[in-house]
Amino acid sequence: MALTRKTYWGPLNSNNNNNNDEQKLDSTVHEKTSFMKENGYVFLPQKFFYPPSFNNFQSHLDEIKSTFVNLKPDPYSSGNRYRACSDYFYNPETSSFDFYKIPLYQRPQFNAVDGGKARFYDCIDEKLYNNSAFNTLLNKDIDLVKRLEMVKFDKSLLLEILQVRYSPGILPSYSTPSWLHIDDEDVTIVHLIHVDENIIGGDTVISEDITGKNITKVMRLSKPFDTYMTNQTKFHAVTPMAKIDDTENDNEFSKC
Repeated sequence: MALTRKTYWGPLNSNNNNNNDEQKLDSTVHEKTSFMKENGYVFLPQKFFYPPSFNNFQSHLDEIKSTFVNLKPDPYSSGNRYRACSDYFYNPETSSFDFYKIPLYQRPQFNAVDGGKARFYDCIDEKLYNNSAFNTLLNKDIDLVKRLEMVKFDKSLLLEILQVRYSPGILPSYSTPSWLHIDDEDVTIVHLIHVDENIIGGDTVISEDITGKNITKVMRLSKPFDTYMTNQTKFHAVTPMAKIDDTENDNEFSKC
């Protein structure tokens, strides 16, 4: 049961004021979804989500970045990671998502490190729900997944938002699992929010199998909101992160 029902990301009103922009976007979306269906992954650049004319882009980005500062350390495994997590179930009656407070759970076969554990994290910051850039991001994610036709939009559909800040110090920072794996979810979308110039690593690896003998793609998310999407036909990983030098700056790599 939901502790408090809050509804987000309902149907968008169509806007016919920029028909040329809409046609260009539809063409790009078709290209990206076709690539995703054929290859099991796709890279989506910042401009896919935000045109150059997006109002107050920097201020919205700064607000999103600020919500990563107070993330709490991940207590379940090592790796200098900080997390928040919120969950939402699809409501077919309203065509939107209702907030539910449930633990993060992944089956052991999908996560050899933390699989089988019920993990409890703080929810994402409430201010994100009023952030135009964040809502644009989520609405476009949802639209993409609908177009892919890989999941059924019914009451069993779970949308899970994880904020993760990687903050290497003397020791590196890394994901869990730290190498090639398949996520428990049908579709995974990773957005870069910020990365310090003093960070090495953090590259995305796509592989045909878990052995790493058939790596087909390595990509780097470098601009805010650079994104990649994968499904369960491909193994993926993000490489561990460290600082270029030994200074103790607050270096970090943030994503959601």
